[in-house]
Amino acid sequence: MARLDRNPRREGKDVALTGDDLLRIVLTALKKPAWGELRLALGEVVASAGDSAALQRLSAAQEDAVADVGFTAVSCLSAALGPVFTPARAEALVPAFRRASPQFGAYYSALLTTCAHWPVGPAPAFPAPPTAPILVVGTLRDPATPYSWAQALTRLFPSARLLTWDGDGHTAYLQPGSACVDAVVDRYLLGGGLPPAGTVCP
Repeated sequence: MARLDRNPRREGKDVALTGDDLLRIVLTALKKPAWGELRLALGEVVASAGDSAALQRLSAAQEDAVADVGFTAVSCLSAALGPVFTPARAEALVPAFRRASPQFGAYYSALLTTCAHWPVGPAPAFPAPPTAPILVVGTLRDPATPYSWAQALTRLFPSARLLTWDGDGHTAYLQPGSACVDAVVDRYLLGGGLPPAGTVCP
């Protein structure tokens, strides 16, 4: 990444791949997860020349994710758990983010200002915990939403039950390799039934 920041890789006449671009590509691949594609893309970077098909595919996937306005809307509506960060406050937190994560800290600190200029304020909290059964699904190795968050959400509601997926990537339902999760969630959606406590899908 440092080498690409010093000397961006040219991809045609008007496109250059920088270290920041590669960082975002890696994050996208971790969420899928796309281990084969990521392996090919990193090999292309190391080669410094030649084919860049895997890099281009992951870059296109990353651009699609960034263009998701729905994600921004949901994130800002659920911002009641923390303050809205001004650009100056976010900038002041960059050193702490870098200490916590030298490779990804600066990137994630920039996301703090996502809702600074969003026109709609956060939604109010629930006046009382829902009583209907709630199914929470948590992935053990999710790079975007830690498993501990799923555990904490489950503890908030007396009627909640945690389903654990012993897998990789961001989210579990309707993802490759999670047929067990799909079956449990489908039963819940169709009939409201919860799995036994402590259920772990392989």
